[in-house]
Amino acid sequence: MPRQARLARGWYGRIASVALVALSALAAYEMRYTPSSPGFSEHFLTIVDTEAFPEHPELVVRSQYTGIANVDYGLRFLVAAFLPGAAGFVKEFQVLQAYFLISFFAIISIHAVEAGRRANKRAWTY
Repeated sequence: MPRQARLARGWYGRIASVALVALSALAAYEMRYTPSSPGFSEHFLTIVDTEAFPEHPELVVRSQYTGIANVDYGLRFLVAAFLPGAAGFVKEFQVLQAYFLISFFAIISIHAVEAGRRANKRAWTY
């Protein structure tokens, strides 16, 4: 049985692996054991139903996006979730959204490359 070739990653690979494990452990600790942002989760459904943020009453959340009531209700949850970071209400949300977008970029890139392959002509990614 042939032996697999191993790539020599050197100390760069070890540092990257340790950093990934350490940052993942820190993120898991922060998400699981520290208290969430001040009261946002308690007011989430209130924000969606009243179409306004209690901290910023002058800002009204739209209630109609597509004209389909069930789809619009789901989209209001997305707006209520992402607006605090996009509007700069809470700095922690801005950092989380930047991390999400950077992480999601790889998925979009892979789908864009795979969509152009001839082997995927009949696939949903084409």
